[in-house]
Amino acid sequence: MEYFHKRVTDGAVGHHEYIYGLLGATSLLTIVLAPVTVSLIGLVFCRQASIAPTAIARIVALTVLVPFALGLSIRRGKPSLAVRLSPIASKTGLVLLVVAAVPVLVKMWPTMIALIGDGTVLAIIAFVVVGLTAGHWLGGPDPNTRTILALATVTRHPGVALTIAAGNFPDEKLILPALLLYLLISVITTAPYVMWRKRQNKI
Repeated sequence: MEYFHKRVTDGAVGHHEYIYGLLGATSLLTIVLAPVTVSLIGLVFCRQASIAPTAIARIVALTVLVPFALGLSIRRGKPSLAVRLSPIASKTGLVLLVVAAVPVLVKMWPTMIALIGDGTVLAIIAFVVVGLTAGHWLGGPDPNTRTILALATVTRHPGVALTIAAGNFPDEKLILPALLLYLLISVITTAPYVMWRKRQNKI
């Protein structure tokens, strides 16, 4: 949840209702759409591919919906407490994310580098650029909602992606390195867009 919030608020000012509504809606839709999408991809490539909705629901509930509901409950019942706890929770989540991600990134770095040069990086960049363009174009006339939707379009839940990939390719050793490479390249690729949108917001 912290990863999603940090990405979609980069370059945007305010619009927290839109951000949290988008987070809740996409999280719930993921439970239904992810299994359907995986099955359709399997049909396209003529191979058996599937993921149980319960597996997706478990990941989404533990990492997004439960913390989301807890935060909303505190906000509704104790708004003053929520205001005090919000920056603490945000900073704690970010620190925990870095602490958990850096050791994995260091360990997987050699394998990630090995993926460079076979077209993987170009495919990721193209995917991110198309996602940014689509999200920005569909974001409506409000410049902030355009930024939010564009960044949300290219942001993927690592846990969901890992669950889907591991469930269909249990013996594949490149799943985690490829996922980390996507996250890293998506951050780098979206950086110029974020800087552009920040300049636009200051005009």
